[in-house]
Amino acid sequence: MNDGNAWYAVAYGNGKFVAVGSGGNIATSIDGINWSIKSIISYDLDCITYGNEKFVICKSDKVLVSADGITWSTYSNNGYSGESTGYNSLCYGNGRFVKVYYKGSYGYVNTSTDGINWTPAKQVVGFNLKGVAYGKFVAVGFGGNIAISTDGINWSESKQIGTKTWNAVAYGNRKFIIVGCGTYDGGGYITTSDDGLNWSSPEQLDATNTFHGVCAI
Repeated sequence: MNDGNAWYAVAYGNGKFVAVGSGGNIATSIDGINWSIKSIISYDLDCITYGNEKFVICKSDKVLVSADGITWSTYSNNGYSGESTGYNSLCYGNGRFVKVYYKGSYGYVNTSTDGINWTPAKQVVGFNLKGVAYGKFVAVGFGGNIAISTDGINWSESKQIGTKTWNAVAYGNRKFIIVGCGTYDGGGYITTSDDGLNWSSPEQLDATNTFHGVCAI
């Protein structure tokens, strides 16, 4: 979309792509080519997921929920703990929505079974979290670190996969893919896993551009 907005995250569900971005903008498309844009809230939106027949956006003290990506209901986020409006990531799996983010140098998680009512923030790891996906729950972040959970509530000790900053993770076709960037040299890196436990050596696929997102189709 060449519209002057920054777009930070996208989800697919109910036959529709829904993207979120700067200025509270939400864009919808049925083909991924032609988009309709509307502004829902006054601040930037950086995470969205689809699960349990609904789109969910959870940012700061607000939760936005929609069945079709067009008509949205706004709720107060009862799990909000005063985190900054920095990076957040959402996914759905095993009957639960899971949100990860970082505050200071620590990774936090909120969970919800309905997308509306959220648990209080829980610190789960001692590093920044930037992305989460469900095959089992895998969360990724700074220093090459990842964390794993079967239920989204109880998380394993972190596992280090290289020393890159991992920005995003996706699961599809029975494979996890993590993308990110070099800590000092930049560039775009990738690592893959069949089980979320054993990972390939980080591989640089682009010497110049940083990888910030990945999806499964």
